[in-house]
Amino acid sequence: MKIKLNNLEMSFKQSRETINFGGVTYFYGQMGAGKTSIVKIVDYCLGGKLEYSPALQQEFISSTLTLTVCDELLSIQRVKDTEKVIVRTAINGSSIEAVIPLSPTPSREVIPGTEIETLSDLIYHLSGVIPPKVRRSKKSDDSKIQRLSIRNLLWYCYLDQDHIDSNFFNLDETSDTFKKLQSRDVLRYIIGFHQEKVTELEITLQELRDERRELNSAAITLDSALDELGIESTITIVDKILALEKELEKEVSDLNELKSNLVESYVPHESETLKIKARYLATEIDALSDSILDVARVIERDSEHLNEIKILKVKVKRDRSAREVLSGIAYETCPCCTMNLLARKLDECAVCGQIQVKEVEDESALVLEADANARISDLKASIANHNKQLKTMERRLFGFSKEKELVDRDVEESLKEYDSAFLSTVLGKEKSKLSIEEKIYSLNKLKRLPDKVNALKKKSNDLTPEISELAGELKICREEAEKDTSNLKKLEDEFLKCLVGSKMPGIKSSDTVEIHSPDFLPEVIDSNIGGLATTSFSNLSSGGKKTLYKCCFALAFHLLAKKTKSNLPSLLIIDSPMKNISERENKDQFTSFLNLIYELADGPLSNTQFILVDKEFHAPPEDFSREIVSRHMQPNSKVHPPLIPYYQGH
Repeated sequence: MKIKLNNLEMSFKQSRETINFGGVTYFYGQMGAGKTSIVKIVDYCLGGKLEYSPALQQEFISSTLTLTVCDELLSIQRVKDTEKVIVRTAINGSSIEAVIPLSPTPSREVIPGTEIETLSDLIYHLSGVIPPKVRRSKKSDDSKIQRLSIRNLLWYCYLDQDHIDSNFFNLDETSDTFKKLQSRDVLRYIIGFHQEKVTELEITLQELRDERRELNSAAITLDSALDELGIESTITIVDKILALEKELEKEVSDLNELKSNLVESYVPHESETLKIKARYLATEIDALSDSILDVARVIERDSEHLNEIKILKVKVKRDRSAREVLSGIAYETCPCCTMNLLARKLDECAVCGQIQVKEVEDESALVLEADANARISDLKASIANHNKQLKTMERRLFGFSKEKELVDRDVEESLKEYDSAFLSTVLGKEKSKLSIEEKIYSLNKLKRLPDKVNALKKKSNDLTPEISELAGELKICREEAEKDTSNLKKLEDEFLKCLVGSKMPGIKSSDTVEIHSPDFLPEVIDSNIGGLATTSFSNLSSGGKKTLYKCCFALAFHLLAKKTKSNLPSLLIIDSPMKNISERENKDQFTSFLNLIYELADGPLSNTQFILVDKEFHAPPEDFSREIVSRHMQPNSKVHPPLIPYYQGH
C-alpha cells in the first residue's frame, strides 16, 4: 500500500509549525524538544490517541497531515480532542471535502456511492484495496465479520517510544485479548493465510447468516404478536371467523324477523338483554379469575418442588464428596477426646471398633441423579405449559373484562335513551351486527399472518443446509491456507538476517528462527545447544535488546510484505530505537542498526518511507541515494529550535 507523508502542519496558540518529510527523516536531540510529539501527532492525524505532554496540553490546537496515497493527494485535519477528521482529496476526478469519523458508525456512508464510513475506509479506497474482512470473534464460527482497520496495520508501521521495549506488537500473552487477536489477523493477512477464497466464503457465509437471523427475528416478532392476540394458526382464525359468521347470520335473521314482525307481542327491552349478557360475562370473569389463581398456585407449587429437587441434588453431591474425602482419613487419635486409639484389627474401625463392611459400589447415586434430572425436566415442562395456559386465560379474562365494560356502558346508554322495547331491541341488534362485521374484517386481515410466519421459518430453515455446507468448505479453505508456510519461512529468514545485521548480542547467523501459528511469536534457537535455550521477546532481560528485537521484526515484516506484494503501508516510524542503549557504550549496536536501516532503505525497502527519532544522529554512507531530512532539536534553543519555539516550559 503506497503511502508517503509529505508534511505536517501544527497550529499552536502563538505559532504555526510545518514539518517536511523525506524518504528518510531523522529527528534527534535533547529530551523535551518535542521529537516524539511530532510522530505522535502524525499518528493522531491517522486516527490514533494523543497523550498530551505539558507543552501540548497548553499550546496545541490542531494539526493537518498531507500525504500521498497511491499518487492521490490526501489532506487530514484533526482538531484537539475530536473523534472526527476533515479530509480533502479527489475521488474519481472530483475534489472532495468531508468530515469523516474515526470509528465505525451504523452503516452511514460519508461519501455517497463509495461505502466509505471511516478514515480507514477512505485510505483503503484511495489505495485501490478492498478492505480485508476478519471475524469479530475468533472463538465463534457464527461471529460477524468486520473490516481489518488501517489502525491495525499501523501497529507494524509505528513503533512508539512508550511500548517499543515492553510490548511485542500486542502479541504477548499479557496483551489485551482483543488487540492480540487483531494483531494476529494482520500477520495472517500479510503472510498470506487470509486468502481471497477464504474472504469470499466468509463474506457469503456472513450474508447468509445475517439473512437467516433477520428471518428468524421477523418470525419471532410476528409469532409474539399473534400469541398476544391468542392466535396460534390460520385454522384458529378461520374457526373464529366461522363462529362469528354464524353469530352474524343469527343477528341478521333476528333483525329481519323483528322488522317483519309488527304484530303486538312482548319484546324484551335491549337493556334487559344486555343485563343478561353482563351477568353471563361477570360469571365467566369470576370463573376465569378463580382458574387463574388455581393455575398460579400450581405453578408456585411446582416451582417450590423444582427448587427442592435441585437442592436435594446439591446435597447428594456434597454428601458423596464428603464421603469420598473422609474415606481416605486414617485416625490415630480419637476425634472427640484426642486420646490415642487402641490397636485394631485390619477389618475393624479404628475409632469405634466395629467390623468394617466394604461398601459395594452401586449405581444408586447415579440412578437418583438421573431420576432427579427427569423430574426436573418434567416440572420445567409442566411449569412452561401452565405459564402458557395462564397467559391464555389472562388474555381471555382481559377480553371478557373489556367486553363487560362495553356492555355495562351500553346498558347505561340504553337506560338513558329508554325507547320502546321494539326500537331498543332493533338498535341493539344493529350494534351487535356492526360489531361482529368489524371483528370478521379484522380477522380476515390477520388470516395471512400465521402463514407468513410459517413461510419465514421455512425460508430460514432452508438456509441452514447451505450455511452448514459453506461453513464446512470455509473450514477446509482455512486449513489449506495455513498449510502453506512458505511465507512464514521467509519471515523467519528475514528476521534472523536483521538480527544478525544489527549485531544483536548473542545472535549468530548459524542460529535459526521459528514462528508458529497461531501466536506468531518468534523464537531464536541457539545453533550450539538447540531448543535447550531459546531467545524470545519475553525472556530478553535487557530493555535495549527488546528494542532491537522488536525493530528487527518490524523490518523483517516490511521485507516480507515487499516480497509478497502485500498491502502493508509503505511507512515505518521508529521512535527511539536506542531508548535503552548508550550510543557510546554500545556503539557497535548503534551504528550497525542504523547502517542496516540505511542499507534496506536504499535497497529492498527503497519504496518505504522511514521516520526515525533518537537522541543521536548517525549519518548515512556517502553513496546513500535517497533523500534524507534531518533536524537537530534542543529545548530553548534558537540554533536548533524545539517543536514549539516560544515555549519555555520544562
